[in-house]
Amino acid sequence: MRTGFAIVASLLLWCAAASAQPTPARDPKTFRTGVEAVEVDVRVLDAQGRPVAGLQRDDFELYDNGVRQDIRTFAAVSVPATAPTRSVAIEPDVQSNRRAFDGRVYMLVLDDLHITPLQSGRVTRAVRRFIDEHMRVNDRAAIVVTSGRADASQELTSSRHLLLAALDRFQGRKLRSGTLERLDQYYMNRDVLERRNDGRPERIDDPLDPERGYNARTALDTLAAAARWLGNVSGRRKALLFVSEGIDYDIHDPFENKDASTILSSARDAVVAAIRANVTIYGIDPRGLTLDGGDGIDVASLPEDTTLNLGTTSLQREVQLAQDSLRRLSDETGGFAIVNANDLGASFSRIVEENSHYYLLGYQPSQSRGDGKFHTLEVRVRRPGARVVARKGYLDLKRETRRAKATEDRAPDLRPLLDSPIPVQGLALDGTVAAFRSGNGKASALVTLEVGPGLTMKQAGGMHRGRVDVSVLALGSDGKVIGGDQRAIELKLTPDTLPRVARHGFRTLSRLELAPGRYQVRIAAREEGSDRGGSIVYDLVVPDFAATPVGMSQVLLASPAATQALTTKPDADLKDRLPLPPTALREFEPRDRLVAFAEVYDNREGPSEAILVTTTVTNETGAAMFRSEEAVEAFAFEPKRRSWSHRIEIPLADLAPGPYVLRVEAKPRHAASPAVFREVPFSVAPSPHTSVELVETKALAGLDRG
Repeated sequence: MRTGFAIVASLLLWCAAASAQPTPARDPKTFRTGVEAVEVDVRVLDAQGRPVAGLQRDDFELYDNGVRQDIRTFAAVSVPATAPTRSVAIEPDVQSNRRAFDGRVYMLVLDDLHITPLQSGRVTRAVRRFIDEHMRVNDRAAIVVTSGRADASQELTSSRHLLLAALDRFQGRKLRSGTLERLDQYYMNRDVLERRNDGRPERIDDPLDPERGYNARTALDTLAAAARWLGNVSGRRKALLFVSEGIDYDIHDPFENKDASTILSSARDAVVAAIRANVTIYGIDPRGLTLDGGDGIDVASLPEDTTLNLGTTSLQREVQLAQDSLRRLSDETGGFAIVNANDLGASFSRIVEENSHYYLLGYQPSQSRGDGKFHTLEVRVRRPGARVVARKGYLDLKRETRRAKATEDRAPDLRPLLDSPIPVQGLALDGTVAAFRSGNGKASALVTLEVGPGLTMKQAGGMHRGRVDVSVLALGSDGKVIGGDQRAIELKLTPDTLPRVARHGFRTLSRLELAPGRYQVRIAAREEGSDRGGSIVYDLVVPDFAATPVGMSQVLLASPAATQALTTKPDADLKDRLPLPPTALREFEPRDRLVAFAEVYDNREGPSEAILVTTTVTNETGAAMFRSEEAVEAFAFEPKRRSWSHRIEIPLADLAPGPYVLRVEAKPRHAASPAVFREVPFSVAPSPHTSVELVETKALAGLDRG
């Protein structure tokens, strides 16, 4: 069915449109929406279809509604298509925005509503192959399932472990073929049908038609929501991989299929949302080469009356309908569909290539008035034989003005930063989050954030003053805000402390109370008196510390050299157990000392043998460079939380420059129960840059409490 998702001419214009991201006004109490600037990603290909590199701004001409525009911003994006392996295969426990995000963005929408249960394994193998073989270290991906299951979804992350954990929970739940359901109805009612002799063809309805229609709308609405969410990511192409057997509902006959019109509307909305958010859809049928979707094997016999449209032809038509839906969704958003393909490797490579090499052109529309109309775009390039691939237009959305309530505080300044699912550069941030056992089955998550250097300070009365607003939000696996912390950090520095903050920035600590589960912690900061702000995104798994005989917190690191960054306020729960403030630094000087801290939890009842706690440091070849063992008797654990504080110092002078992994492991000395462990990657710098001095950290000199 090539016309199943046909859209009238006026709506086709919508499907070719895309809008720029809203730009907040400078007045912090006023926000405008609408087209202030337009960004266009352009692929330039030679006669063999290969990307053309080395073009400059002057090589392009851009026309908006036929009027040539001044290209104000230009960037050539070239992301290596290879997937380099980490020298140490441990995911970092620190997130930073110091380096610009230079990876690709993928949204993996797994349509469990339209994937048969028997195909679940094929889906997980295909997506696992994409993650393993085609995702680069700096790429980010999210997983969404159309049924809405939060446990099988994952927010945008670079963590291969989290992506694969969500993928392992995938399970297809597609309804049985409509043809097979109608065949069952025919054989159950054949005697009644054969007694009728009026010559009219009988209509045999699919008893699952209402649920089938609902599933189709839900899947398409999920696509639209995913595309709109990706609109929060600007400055790059976004690829949406729609893994599905396709929408098999017949929508081009609305008289016989009552949900056809609403499904068509949902399909149109999905296409419009994708184009407006500059998202490319790639439909992927995981079944490989197929004619009848594999359902033909379930057909034992067929009715002689061919007018009933029950048989192999009907099964084949279902497959054609479904695959055409994937083609339409892909074609109309600039992608391509992968159907009837047993080997997905070449197609995956093509997706990566299309999202690796392109040019970004930005301009201010010379005739934009927020009229809500479609604007055609044309991009030309001064390169003989080159072919340009770019979107065909955008919607100049009507502008609206929204004023915040006068009672609101500074929080709106941070909202655009918190909304971004990828790090925002500007104000330098490094952050890490570690969960410890708290009360009532919950955990206390310690957020360590290091800000700066390079802060803007004003001199007044012999002091140097500044202010940084910080916000921390924890989002649950369903995307809802579970907890947060917001503070204004007032900096009042003496001439003696100013050089330290100017060179090393400062550190702030906060706590979140969280139940066991998966979270995404978003951290944003903005400097008062400047436009500089930044954000980072941290994936946190809070374990159930009581689920195993022995539990363990995450590991904190500290060092004397790291105290050169002033700490605004010590953590009350740590000050008597960790003499130095925890740090988000993971590169240390050879003359420094590394201090590791973790809590071990004893959940055993009655008299128990000692728990053996082992700390090791291994290099990139796996050789142990440091090892320490300590036996902790059961009576040594703190009674209320059944916790024991493990703290160990590791001299770095004997470690050669390079990457290492710190591992802390705990298990009963002789019991067969498995060990619990935590691993943290760190590195030793090639040569010392600073002298290592233990700076006094009663630690509030020069800083007000935030």
